[in-house]
Amino acid sequence: MLKTCLLYCSIYPENYPFHMNDFVMRWVAEGFIYKEDTGKDYFEELCNKGFMLHVEGPLVMPCYQMNPMMRNFLGWKLREDNFITCSSDITPPYACPIHRLCIDDYLVDDGAVEVVDTLLELDWSQIRSLVVFEGAKRYVPFEKLERVRVLDLQYHQKALGIHHVKDICGLLSVRHLFGLEGTGISEIPLEIVRLQHLETLQVDLHGSQSYPVRLETYNS
Repeated sequence: MLKTCLLYCSIYPENYPFHMNDFVMRWVAEGFIYKEDTGKDYFEELCNKGFMLHVEGPLVMPCYQMNPMMRNFLGWKLREDNFITCSSDITPPYACPIHRLCIDDYLVDDGAVEVVDTLLELDWSQIRSLVVFEGAKRYVPFEKLERVRVLDLQYHQKALGIHHVKDICGLLSVRHLFGLEGTGISEIPLEIVRLQHLETLQVDLHGSQSYPVRLETYNS
């Protein structure tokens, strides 16, 4: 399972800084591990093997980047095993069902209409896990994510508005929701209580501090 956790790390852009908890929480959400303590042990092992590199960050919390050579190799392995589909690799026609999708087309110019059309033609209802990075400028039809269980928007928050949040509140299969934040979001609508299967909710209202909220908070 350590190899699976390492493979998942390769979806992050080159030289992209992250914290240990960023990965640990997502490993748990994806079902690769069941306990956060196990994830911390895995992460420490990856650091000891040189797969993760400690870098200086703006916060007190330790910051890391993935070893560039290892990331390039794992990126190739990621595609070979069809472990996660990256939007930058999708070319029409794309008939294979996608269960894990990473929208990573942060290197694509705004005029790349073909990429937009390709994503719109996807069967979004089959996606179980979706990660959207900050630089992605592609339209995400949240209302079509009927079976999504892991929704990670932490790197796309600048584009989110309250109307997106209301669409997300209709995704009744969501269990883990990361990065529900944005300059256009000042409150969490009451419709959030519709997400009866929600186990992890990470929010950052505009002007407030980010914090993880467990579903038990809403049921208490």
